[in-house]
Amino acid sequence: MVAEAAGKGTGPAAAGISRTETRTMCSDCGIETTVPFKPTQGRPVLCRQCFQTKRGPAVQGVATPAAATMQATAELVAAASNVAALERSPSIVEMASVAAPQA
Repeated sequence: MVAEAAGKGTGPAAAGISRTETRTMCSDCGIETTVPFKPTQGRPVLCRQCFQTKRGPAVQGVATPAAATMQATAELVAAASNVAALERSPSIVEMASVAAPQA
């Protein structure tokens, strides 16, 4: 029994749920494409190539939007740390007044 279950696939088709495939035209390039959902009227439908082009290039090999957001957040935190460090360091005017002999 366990060996039987391990050999079966997963996902909607394995569960007996049929996946909706709809033929439609790409809103950008106009080619006929198949999408795994029923398009909503008034919303653009893109073929795979146009969809990937719209997503934009990966950020330094990061393919997911969540990973790109995490990387951007890390860059902002690093920049804020640099600003905070600069604010804590003495200014040139303060250093000059300390170094200047008092008359």
